[in-house]
This record gives sequence, structure tokens and C-alpha cells, in this order.
Amino acid sequence: MKYQLEISRSCFAPSALALALLAAPCLANQEPCRVSAPDSRLHISADGGTTELPLVSDGKGCKFDQNYALSWVSVSIVPPGTTGAPYVMRYHAAQNRTPAARTVGLHLGDRDFEFAQSPGQPRLAVGPGRLAFSSKAGVPLEAKKVLTVWSEDAPVAPRVQVRGEDRDWLSVEPTSDPRKFEVRIRLAATSPLQRSGLLFVSADSTANGPISVPVEVTTGNLP
Repeated sequence: MKYQLEISRSCFAPSALALALLAAPCLANQEPCRVSAPDSRLHISADGGTTELPLVSDGKGCKFDQNYALSWVSVSIVPPGTTGAPYVMRYHAAQNRTPAARTVGLHLGDRDFEFAQSPGQPRLAVGPGRLAFSSKAGVPLEAKKVLTVWSEDAPVAPRVQVRGEDRDWLSVEPTSDPRKFEVRIRLAATSPLQRSGLLFVSADSTANGPISVPVEVTTGNLP
């Protein structure tokens, strides 16, 4: 007994077997997705921000996702309006606080886009933001506290300097930890008045130096 299997040559045959056998020819007949844009290498400043780029798609084979989450760039595709305006690629990047440039790519249709962000500058952080000492009036004072300087963005080599007129009673020494500095005060004779000094914290190629840290000494009739 012979069995005859007839398969429709239509791409929309109701038979599941026919669809499987004829999938390749159907896909081959699909229109390619061609994308054109004013530029494919998109520069982003170190400050980051949001930018828009018009996209024109040639052919009905283009199907874009609404959002693309890249390593440090978020991209959204705004579809054309009823007026026939082109697609819009809206991309956003946060501030680059590292001293290295960074790039990432995105493939849309037949086009490769590259996002490139300029190197930035790390931000310094200091703690505590104020150093306070106290002692009895008329009693020599010698004390020390630790000041910590760091950056969460990139390794830095901080410096801590004493304001010129305060160097007779205020000094700073490095420790074995490059982030920590020992702040010392030495007063031969204190008075009921408050004495104030300043430390200046800085590092090369940072966004927010120098930072001023006040040092205050209060003397009086303390218990």
C-alpha cells in the first residue's frame, strides 16, 4: 500500500509539517531591515546625559525592542508617529567618574552603533568633615585624631596639608594605610578662647578638590 503526502507550497499552509519544511524559503523571502542614521559612532561627554538620534528604517523587516540595557548605557527606541516621522533612538549615560574612556556597541538591523564616553574624574570623600578637640584652660594639650580620605570611583593618592598660619600647633602625618592621616595638635598653654585651623585635602585629577576640613580646639573650665 502506498501513502501519498501532499504538502502545500504556500508559506501559510495549515499543516505543521509543511510549515517546518518550508520555513527556510519563507524566511528567505522576508524583507531585510536596513537602518540609516546621521552617525553610528555616538560620543557622550564624561558628564553623561540623554541624547536623541533619528533612525530611518528601509523595509518592513525592522522590528526593534523598545528598550536595550547595555553595560553603562540605556537605549530606548521611540516608534514613528502617525505623521511618518522616523524612529528615534534615545540613549542615556550616567556620569563617568573613572579616569578611563569606555565604549559599548549595539546592533540594530544592518547597522552597528558604538557609544563612546570620555574619561572622567573621580570624586574625593573625607571623613569626618570636622575635627574637634577640647581641654581644660591653662593645661597643655597634646592630642591626635584620624582623618580618612578615599574615592569610591577610582584609586587616588590623596594629600593633606595644613594651612600656613596653623603649622605651629597643628600637623598631619601619613599612616601605613594610604587612606588615613593622623592629625595632631600641640598647645603649650591653652586659653578660654576657641582656636580654629584648616586642613586642605586634595589629589591629582579629581573633580572636587581641594576640600577644606576645619580643626577646632575649645578650651575652658571643663570637668
